[in-house]
Amino acid sequence: MKHNSVCISLRAASMLLAAAFTCPTAMADWDPVMEAKEQAAREAEARQAAERERQNQALKSQAEAKYYRGVLGTQAAGKSDAEVIRMGREWKARTERQAGAAQADYTARFGAQGERIGAAAARAERQAPARQTQAENAIRQASGGKYQRMEDLANLSDAELEALARNAAGQGSAQRNKP
Repeated sequence: MKHNSVCISLRAASMLLAAAFTCPTAMADWDPVMEAKEQAAREAEARQAAERERQNQALKSQAEAKYYRGVLGTQAAGKSDAEVIRMGREWKARTERQAGAAQADYTARFGAQGERIGAAAARAERQAPARQTQAENAIRQASGGKYQRMEDLANLSDAELEALARNAAGQGSAQRNKP
């Protein structure tokens, strides 16, 4: 029984193989010349992409070397681009480590105080428009309405600013002396 099932399997496989090779449409759409052309086009595209990537990498390296030459100054004099880039990357890593250590040190020393300072700065920023308005009102009052904004003072000469300051000081002292 076992022998028959193996024979049937072999017979079925050989029939399928024979049918595949004798069928004219089985390989009719395969054109070896066209396949070779397509393969050559794919390889040419891959070569072009590799060349573009190499050129982009060369430009990036040149720009990086130029930047690090400016940062390193005389330390980079006479060095190759590769050496300058290596030195520049070491410099960058060193400065980043130092900045991180400085931030950690600041946080350790001024943690809660730093948070309070940040909150005070945020309050001052929120109050800035009101203070700007107060300053502009004082300018209007001191100049008798001649100047309306802080920007108007930028165009004044030194003599005009001194006269305005004397006028404002005189008005302030007069108001303080009122009973």
